[in-house]
Amino acid sequence: ATKFVLRAMPPFSVVHPDGYLSEGQACQVSVSFTPQRAQHYHGDLHLRYGDLEAVASVRGAALNAAISLSRSLLVVEDTYVGLDSKGVVTIRNDSDVPVEFSWRLFPSVDEEMEHRRKLHNKLQQELADENLFMQQAALSDDSSD
Repeated sequence: ATKFVLRAMPPFSVVHPDGYLSEGQACQVSVSFTPQRAQHYHGDLHLRYGDLEAVASVRGAALNAAISLSRSLLVVEDTYVGLDSKGVVTIRNDSDVPVEFSWRLFPSVDEEMEHRRKLHNKLQQELADENLFMQQAALSDDSSD
């Protein structure tokens, strides 16, 4: 039996990317498509079978589902400090597929990741500044002894 390995780049992936085949055998392999935004995608599916290599093209398109909100602006009643005021928005799925959703601060995954990267960099800089301050304080204490 000869080992095979299949690889694909996101948003494509191979469900069981490796295995063994004997002479005359065949197997089916599932390729998953998990897009992050509505657009057309294309990529390559790379196969290594023993010393042989082959490439196949993979393509897919993602569409936005017919999802809507009952209103584009929600104004809640004024309230007093310590009390709350509530409003209601209805989410409607007019598509023919079940949809998972989550409320997000940013309209795209890329913008959210960029914001997270900036926050992470800021936190790293604050930690470096704090460490530098602590080292300088320790040196100052040592020199005053």
